[in-house]
Amino acid sequence: MAPLALAALGIVAICSLVAGAVGPLAADFLTSRDTGPPTLVPNDGPNQAGAYEDNLRTAVARDPRDAVAHISLARILSLRGVTSDAYDHYQQAIALDPGNASYRIDFGRALATGSHFPDAELQYQKAIADDPNNVEAHYWLGELYRSWQPPRTADAEAQYRKAVALAPQSVSGRLAQEALQRLLGAQGTPAGATPAPGATP
Repeated sequence: MAPLALAALGIVAICSLVAGAVGPLAADFLTSRDTGPPTLVPNDGPNQAGAYEDNLRTAVARDPRDAVAHISLARILSLRGVTSDAYDHYQQAIALDPGNASYRIDFGRALATGSHFPDAELQYQKAIADDPNNVEAHYWLGELYRSWQPPRTADAEAQYRKAVALAPQSVSGRLAQEALQRLLGAQGTPAGATPAPGATP
């Protein structure tokens, strides 16, 4: 019994050490995409978020050519509503890595949130020009057209259909299918007219 008790105590001690090491590293991941790297934002209140922003600003000052630092700072500033500063860092990140579609999509979403619809449209269109099969860009462009005032319903439908056709089982493809069903339902289109996943636009 003694060896078993000692073994059990050893396991408990190891688990406690692992939990103690991992616990302080716990954080929430805020993702704006279904692909690409998430933005790490500590979930320990405004002081920790402020420290994270300060660290990113330090990283950008130390290496102005660090696209990842720029995009991470842009994301956290955008979440905080510091839009003009966020836009500057989005533009820096894109200038440093112009082929990164996720940067353009993020920037487009931030611009759309700020009601800068034509600028957001341009970012999504550039992402699609670089990669016509970018499902996420088609989905978010569809969302932008749906939110436009007045809504650009036909354009939104075309983008949703394209996203569904490209990758019906992806996160963006499924979201596009749901959005398309709502859009067609709002127009009074019979349910049977909703395109099946994988249908061509």
